Parts: sequence; structure tokens; C-alpha cells
Amino acid sequence: MARAYHLISADSHILEPPHLWTQYMPRKFHDKAPRVVPDGQGGEAWQFGPDAPPAPIGIYASAGRKHEDVRWTGVTFAEANQGNFRAEPRLAEQDIDGVDAEVLFGSARMMSHFYSDADPEFQLAGCQAYNNWIGQEFVKVVPAASRSRSARGSAASASACGASGSTPCRASARPSGPRTTGSGTRRRRSARRSTSTCASCASCRSRSRRASAATI
Repeated sequence: MARAYHLISADSHILEPPHLWTQYMPRKFHDKAPRVVPDGQGGEAWQFGPDAPPAPIGIYASAGRKHEDVRWTGVTFAEANQGNFRAEPRLAEQDIDGVDAEVLFGSARMMSHFYSDADPEFQLAGCQAYNNWIGQEFVKVVPAASRSRSARGSAASASACGASGSTPCRASARPSGPRTTGSGTRRRRSARRSTSTCASCASCRSRSRRASAATI
């Protein structure tokens, strides 16, 4: 039986996991790729360059935490809500929240890191790495029947961001029936059977804004 879509989030976000850039990005870019370092307060942070101060993950890992427990530093990936970057727990959280599907974006500071670089090949590599990670670790976890729904209309956007044929960018038109909501302030968000979009590709971001009213 086809899944009924009642509530779709057009603006959900993930927290990029530590292995994303080293596993999905060509080795020649590893020296410029973000890496995880201590934040100096018992937590972890992203290091975006040798001269840039570490950027703690705390506030970006606040989904699922009570307001009084949200903090900027002192949070590790192991302590963070695993639904931030793993599909299975995110699906369970989506069921709790009553959200049927999501458009998934990465964090703004990650996109800024790649698109502030002068090398277009590096920019594209960042887009492809994020997109392929979503394809391998989120989309493939989703039931096949729902995944086929997500993939509709993805061919054009795949060419825009240069994603591989097996894991194309999935910027999808907003469904006409279900209502949509932005989830930037929701406590928990899940990647269910989702219409996911490449968080780094400028063409896809533009298309997504037109199609899903999603913003970054």
C-alpha cells in the first residue's frame, strides 16, 4: 500500500559525520577538507583550515535536547543525537514527530567552506561527497517503495551537481496534497523515505528553493 504523505518538512538539516569528507571525497582534496578536532571543552569541533578557530558542534547537535541542555561546546559526536547523521534513528524520530518526509540540507558553515574556495573542482567534490553520502547512508536505508517516490524528477538535478548516477541529487517538486513545514526549530527531525537534496550544489539549492520553498 502506498504511503500517505500528510506532513513534509521542506527545510530539515543534518550534522555532517566525521567520516563524510575522508570517505566520500577524493584523497587529493583531503588536505583542504574539514576535519574533526577537540573543542577545548571536552567536546568536538570542525576545523575548516589551519588558521581558522575550531567550530564546535554543540549548537548543531542540539536536536532532541532540552533547551537547558543545549550548549555551544563540550559535545561529542558520540553524545549527540544519532538521528543528526544516521538514517535508522532519524527514521524513528520522524515517526515520533509525525513527519512523513523531509528535504535534507547540510550546515551553512560547511557550504561556506566549500564555496568560499576558489577552486571549482573542490567545490564540486564537496557537493558530490555530501550527495553520495546521503545516497549511500540515508536513501539506501529507506524502503524501496518509498525510495522510488523520492527519486522522481532527479535526473535533471543529478547533471546539475555532477552526482554519480547511482546516487543522484534528489531535489524534488513539493507535493501538491500534503502540507509542508520548515523544521529549523523542531526538536527532532528524521530522514524517512525522504526527498533529499544536495546541500552544497548551487544549482540544486536554487532549484530546491523554487520547488520546495526550502531555505538555508
